[in-house]
Amino acid sequence: MLGAFGFGVPIDASWPDADFNHTGGEPTSDQWRRHWTRCVDEAAADIMLMFAQKGERQMGALIEAGECLGAGKRLYLVTPHAWSFQHPPRVRNFKTIGQAVAAIAAAA
Repeated sequence: MLGAFGFGVPIDASWPDADFNHTGGEPTSDQWRRHWTRCVDEAAADIMLMFAQKGERQMGALIEAGECLGAGKRLYLVTPHAWSFQHPPRVRNFKTIGQAVAAIAAAA
């Protein structure tokens, strides 16, 4: 999926369109395998924006953040969580999604 999600910068992510995110159904093992292959590939893009609010569970996003950093790419992180992985030089931390998007747009 390629769209701006109302933020003004293009975001390429297929996970919002995954059937199980809309139906609540449990994916088969093969569907999970295809889904995770796509997510890991997409996380190795030049820039990753991770938005994690307080009280939200982060599962796949943490794996994708690791893939992004492992691929030597930039992670733009918006979260109140004090995660230890927010300190490497390729991680930029922001208090709001607006600040992160403005920084991404300026870097483009």
